[in-house]
Amino acid sequence: MAAKCLFKIAEKSSDAKGKLYVLQCSNCHFRITRRQPYFGRECKGVETTPNLLQQAANYIVSTAKHIAGGCKLREQEEINAIFEICRNCKFGNVGKQDRETAKSITCGKCGCGGNTTQSHLTNKLARKDEKCPLNPPKWGSGTDNP
Repeated sequence: MAAKCLFKIAEKSSDAKGKLYVLQCSNCHFRITRRQPYFGRECKGVETTPNLLQQAANYIVSTAKHIAGGCKLREQEEINAIFEICRNCKFGNVGKQDRETAKSITCGKCGCGGNTTQSHLTNKLARKDEKCPLNPPKWGSGTDNP
């Protein structure tokens, strides 16, 4: 899902017809000159987290697969290693927490939450049958990582 560009006025000028604004997106750095200080455009530089309905659907599918697979869990060391991968990923959303000390994270691709606990009902990272939603995945089945 693409978000709208976040335009800021980079330059102001005028000509015989009036004011001119050079707008620049702070995400993808797209620039455009306009007579109005606004412009709507899908941003190519940022993706948004799935909406709440999609997050719920992802969670239900993931949980059903986890239960059907016997609720196998990862070791604590694996969970910690995966959490570090997610915390340092550009899609890892730590909210208002400091990235270096964050205790929980939300994936910007699938919307699932992750932390360092072994609570498999609320922590996707603890589920042995889960993998990173990126292609190729950064962790999980089919990778050299946990």
